[in-house]
Amino acid sequence: MRDHVVRDVVSPVNNAYGIYANNANASAFTGNVIGGTDSVDDAYSDYGIRLAQGSDNRITGNQVHGSSNINAIGIAATAGDACFDNYLRGNNTPTTGCDASLGNF
Repeated sequence: MRDHVVRDVVSPVNNAYGIYANNANASAFTGNVIGGTDSVDDAYSDYGIRLAQGSDNRITGNQVHGSSNINAIGIAATAGDACFDNYLRGNNTPTTGCDASLGNF
């Protein structure tokens, strides 16, 4: 997934996802701009990018501006995924699960 703009994803009763991929293997997520992802209920999480299962993915060069929700996560990846050179703002947890997480700011 490359060069997409995702704005203002709001979920009133569940997790909110800007980009969600399940079972992605050896894929690239680059150059995406994600902002305004918000789960209205603080019991749930806001994700800029969420990769569930899969591995060996490259997540780089993305711009994620999340909410101030206590459960806001910029990038949630799985073991074997590399997350680097992403611009993450407004997220309480910038990255989780990345095998390599370098140069994210």
